[in-house]
Amino acid sequence: MLTKIRVGIIFGGRSAEHEVSLRSAKSIFEAIDKEKYQPVLIGIDKTGKWLVNGQQQTLLNTENPKFFKLNKESSQNVTIVPQTDGGMVNLDSRQTENKIDIFFPVLHGPFGEDGTVQGLFKLANIPFVGAGVLGSAVGMDKEIMKRLLRDAGIPIAKFLTVREGNVPKYEEAVNIIGQPFFVKPANLGSSVGVTKVHNKTEYQNAIEEAFKYDRKILFEEFIKGREIECSVLGNDNLVASVPGEIIPNHEFYSYEAKYIDENGAILEIPANLSNNVVKEFQELAIKTFKTLACEGMGRVDFFLKNNGDILVNEINTIPGFTSISMYPKLWEASGITYTELISRLIELAIERFEKEQKLKTTVIEVIKTLPVPFYSQSWDLSNWKNLGYKSYKDAKYWEESSCGILCLKMAMDYFLTQQGKPLSPSISDLIKEGVKLSAYTHEQGWSHAGLKRLSEKLGFSAELKANVTPQDLRNMIYNNRIPIVSIKWAFKNEKSLKEKLLFWKKYGGHLATVVGYKGNDEKPEGLYVHHTSIRPEYNWHYRYIPVEEFEAAFTGRCITIAKN
Repeated sequence: MLTKIRVGIIFGGRSAEHEVSLRSAKSIFEAIDKEKYQPVLIGIDKTGKWLVNGQQQTLLNTENPKFFKLNKESSQNVTIVPQTDGGMVNLDSRQTENKIDIFFPVLHGPFGEDGTVQGLFKLANIPFVGAGVLGSAVGMDKEIMKRLLRDAGIPIAKFLTVREGNVPKYEEAVNIIGQPFFVKPANLGSSVGVTKVHNKTEYQNAIEEAFKYDRKILFEEFIKGREIECSVLGNDNLVASVPGEIIPNHEFYSYEAKYIDENGAILEIPANLSNNVVKEFQELAIKTFKTLACEGMGRVDFFLKNNGDILVNEINTIPGFTSISMYPKLWEASGITYTELISRLIELAIERFEKEQKLKTTVIEVIKTLPVPFYSQSWDLSNWKNLGYKSYKDAKYWEESSCGILCLKMAMDYFLTQQGKPLSPSISDLIKEGVKLSAYTHEQGWSHAGLKRLSEKLGFSAELKANVTPQDLRNMIYNNRIPIVSIKWAFKNEKSLKEKLLFWKKYGGHLATVVGYKGNDEKPEGLYVHHTSIRPEYNWHYRYIPVEEFEAAFTGRCITIAKN
């Protein structure tokens, strides 16, 4: 049975959209594919505390949207920190627990949709659904978003940025953007703090309402026309849904119309548009998504004017996921169910994370090699008597069988040279000593355990290792230990995979000595090896092997040699 991926659905937050987020989290929790994923609800209260409870106890009053709230009474207070590999730290017990494999943030508004929590996930090196830090930040700040869209040649409505202390007179605002117009917080969504201003009497109250939620507010031109929305999905290969239309039963698509009043608006999905216009909306949605550096998901909101002109209103990088939300409904109409959509978003997050893990994190190319002597396996057998062998045939046999003992001699002589001591015994003497210790048998050749016994008898420290990674080998070299690795076939072997596997099955593989690495401190790009062979062309001295090629031949087993 495959282990389920633990998905941390993180919701709530220090935002005026807190209650909206609770509804989104509930919907995702109910719809996620529980055959593949184990959802973990992580609520953030309005003071910023992260809370975990039993799944059925995290949310209260779920049947009544007006009284929906986070259960704070019996929850555990947790957080995530870098270097915990996805583990959440219980702030009461100080223990790391409940490892999360991937986060699915549904934190609408500031402190969740604006790049802040995305930055935390990046620091903790945990994959997460949706836009990254930059896409989230520019998608949240409506002023910056509109400036980027305008500079990219994407049509938008007129707007005016207003900060405390420089509020224009009503007449000045009307002269720039016309009348009526909208006043809204620059960094908020879900129509929170938004007022439609029709006259001077409403102007001051609208400004005060918007400034309750942000220190920067926008005045936006009122566009008479249809409200069209289009969902976007993907990282590099983007797709857009069929467009849908919002037909508000309120004066505009307010917070109450979106989330409280089920009759607050009519959602016409798909929108009644010609095929050419649908294509135009889809292309503009994808262009907007790219311009704002978004990833994963986004819902682009448009105005369709009576004369046929299309204007982009804004993008939502964490659109609502409630039962009446437009983003999942548009995908359902496009052929992707709610459950499939959640799975697709998780897969996109993992895909992006895996690509990012392969990026270099330093411009300094680290190459470290140790001055390990090299002894070839191609001998001059005409001198077999002086080499200490009983016959030419005996010498030939040991030449073909000397790989393991040569690797060990290289490692031992490296340390002896560093200490200014005489080199280890000759190959023939080492072979004789190894045979006495049963380090070598005709059936199995040189065993790791046998080489360990021999090296220890000669005064060296040795350890047998299994499930070793290239990173582990890099650390051994860094700590001045020489790994003798077991490989299935020679690196850079031009034979087919079938021929390589037959070689491994017949001869039980080969040994090589790792003598260096290339790459940064965390992730080697490749390893340097001494590789011996009876074939002269395969006697390699400091041969560089890229890590992917090394892993293909490496069995994961090695013996490490160090001085005592």
